[in-house]
Amino acid sequence: MNAWYINGESLFSGNQPLLYFLVPYRISFFLFVFPETWIFNHVASLFPDFSIPISALNPRLNPGPQWGISIIPGLLYDFLLKLPLILADALVTIFLFKIVKSEWKDDKTASFVAAAWFLNPIVIWVSSGWGMNDSLPALFTVLSLYFVLKGKNSSSVFSLVVATLLKFYALAIFIPLLAIIWRRSGFRAMLISLVPSTILAALASLPLLFVTNPLSYVEPASSAASQYAGFSVWTSLWLTGSAPNVSAVAAVLTGISLIASYYFLLKKQSQHDKLTIVSCFFLIPIIALLLFYKFVGENYIVWLIPFSAILTAKSRRIDWTHWSISLLSFVSSITDSLLPYYLLPLSPWISGLLIGMLGLVAPARVAPTGTAPQGITIGKLFLSGLGVISFIILLVMLFSSFKILRQKDVRYVEETFEKA
Repeated sequence: MNAWYINGESLFSGNQPLLYFLVPYRISFFLFVFPETWIFNHVASLFPDFSIPISALNPRLNPGPQWGISIIPGLLYDFLLKLPLILADALVTIFLFKIVKSEWKDDKTASFVAAAWFLNPIVIWVSSGWGMNDSLPALFTVLSLYFVLKGKNSSSVFSLVVATLLKFYALAIFIPLLAIIWRRSGFRAMLISLVPSTILAALASLPLLFVTNPLSYVEPASSAASQYAGFSVWTSLWLTGSAPNVSAVAAVLTGISLIASYYFLLKKQSQHDKLTIVSCFFLIPIIALLLFYKFVGENYIVWLIPFSAILTAKSRRIDWTHWSISLLSFVSSITDSLLPYYLLPLSPWISGLLIGMLGLVAPARVAPTGTAPQGITIGKLFLSGLGVISFIILLVMLFSSFKILRQKDVRYVEETFEKA
């Protein structure tokens, strides 16, 4: 929240030029950070905002100078900033319900799928607790799914472009989406659907011409690796400081994983209903990306939740992997080095409790004193174990998705025969 606050105030105070925020990946600031900061600056004069200078806190509650935090934005700012994220969660819920009800004609299943997103612990935590913006690109990937099922190809591709401008992971879905449009509407329709999206992507990417290192917007940051290790098979390497040595290996494996997933998807002709096929086409590349990407934050798991939620109705393995990866990422997030500090806006009322929490969860944290200690600790082993388990669960989910596409949907085949 401090990072959102500093960026918002930097724009309005003139410390940062507008161009700085126009490059892709920062466009989300315009959707919620800047409007909410502007509202906050006007409302804060009328109501208490409960912001807290870091210097006013008990020194034991300072997360450390490495984070550069000077102020804890208060409850008013947190409330205003998180409202759009919570709204995005609600909109994804509504669209998932509409999609499943429209395609499968089953209110009960539609309610179950919507709940598998809306009541998901990592979804609730990322938006309402952590304050990360992953629900925004997730909303536009779900809109892309919605539009392609309705045959609105241009709107579907356009939505995916918007999702990509918010978080680059959506790029992984482009090839499968274009393949779906090509198969169903033909090559010409696919090209036509790209026109408005290409224009939008070109306009949005123009500011990159003025950026000295455009790759900095797609490369995962490693500055916090010693404090916050992520949620992947590479976690143990981040924690021992060896991750830079495997960056090239991770990049190659990520590329191979994506290419292999595309090969399977483009080669396979599935005998399933539209929603199942398209959900697999969206889910599989995201899993392929997360399997070997060199730094995976727990918030990244939100990217796949809408599509795994749909497929929970098709496969028991998808069902248990959906909930397992959700719970594990949630546990990882709240037991790493950042946990008690998420609650600092409440410190005027519960500072004693927070200090007690710091001592209680210290063994499970990477940096119990603000700086990661050398050598092996319980916290490092714990988070490394979660990373390995998450990798295994994602593998099971990936192969379960492949299996769904390989199997024949008997009901779908019978309905197709009857229509013929």
